[in-house]
Amino acid sequence: MDFALNFVTGYENKEDHGKIVTDGGMIARNYARTWMVIDLLGILPVDLSLKISQGRFRCSFDEGGCPEQSEESNSAQLLKLFKLLRLFRLIKLLRLVRIGKLIERYQDDLFQLLPSLSILKLLGLLLFIGHLFGCFFFFFSTENFGSSLEADSDAWVVKEFGEEHEHASLVSKYIASMYWAFTTMTTVGYGDISAKTRGERIFAILGMIMGAFVYSGIIGSIGSVIQNMDLSHQAHRVKMDAVSTYVRERSLPKDLRKEMLLFFRVQKVAAYNESELLGEVPMDLRSNVIHYVYGKQMERCSLLRNCSKHFLTECFARMVPQTYISGTIIFRKGEYANSLYVIIKGKVEMLDHDTGKSVITFPEGSYFGEKAVIPPFRHDETMRARTTCKLLSITKEELDFILDQYEYDKNVLVGQALR
Repeated sequence: MDFALNFVTGYENKEDHGKIVTDGGMIARNYARTWMVIDLLGILPVDLSLKISQGRFRCSFDEGGCPEQSEESNSAQLLKLFKLLRLFRLIKLLRLVRIGKLIERYQDDLFQLLPSLSILKLLGLLLFIGHLFGCFFFFFSTENFGSSLEADSDAWVVKEFGEEHEHASLVSKYIASMYWAFTTMTTVGYGDISAKTRGERIFAILGMIMGAFVYSGIIGSIGSVIQNMDLSHQAHRVKMDAVSTYVRERSLPKDLRKEMLLFFRVQKVAAYNESELLGEVPMDLRSNVIHYVYGKQMERCSLLRNCSKHFLTECFARMVPQTYISGTIIFRKGEYANSLYVIIKGKVEMLDHDTGKSVITFPEGSYFGEKAVIPPFRHDETMRARTTCKLLSITKEELDFILDQYEYDKNVLVGQALR
């Protein structure tokens, strides 16, 4: 059934950007070049053909079965030879790699689940390789691979299940084989199940060599996936390590050290540069992304409300998120106005320069630091975070660069700032 279905199952054309080919002739030619020969060898009824040719077909249905053949008979040797063709069926299991291609095809739809799927895929690969090792270990314990100097009782399956191992359940033998496979791959090797015959030991040597590489590679890949699940958290940790090194080497006093560490600890550190990242995509896509992310802030901020869509895109793409804890002075009167701020969350208050008391409180959606666009570019007020607040800021240099390209928006912005 599977052999026939492969002649009518479409395949992905890599040269045509993953387009699915449905033409019958092309499907047949592709199948003939890839899996057809292996599939054909795997489905050949070798045992049935030999029984018919030897006249042993009918007796195979009897209660006692057919009489055993001599090991030296040509028919018995030929039967052993053709039994090896069954190994081609194991090769068909390599089709499981198509699952990875299927995930790649739908990776944009499964974006949120990709890290978990990557881990599951690696664990599945580990189980699959353990399954192969276990099956081959059991296969090499059969009488077909014992040397003339070794008795059948030397095989591990006999040591484990006794002389009547044929009557042991297939599940028990499979679990024992998998147990050996994973204790070998993980280099634990308890030794309660071990290779006994020459064939088993040869395969065990190969299994230990291959298993060590496979297991270490897969576990390393899983660790890498877990580590990269949150690159922003990793970037923040690297930043904090740098700040800790700085305050330690500069021998800052306790109060300054705590203030420095607290300021950087609450900052959001991204694993990407949003401006550079969005600068690589077309303007239309960049504008759609920016308006989706910062649409609410654009509507709330009266300073930017009447600006053009493209100007807002360029402006917000260059803004950097900042966090200030309650009581932090953002800037003081007379300082050079090097940034424009938009309040995303929290409240900021203006202080009286002489008394230090709060004069005006700015809620979410407000802006301040507009002196960055008005000569002589000096702050006329002192601003302090009344609550822990999150801001978006853009430097004067970045803002001037954008304003030079949008003359209309420059007039709107300066006119609004002068009110």
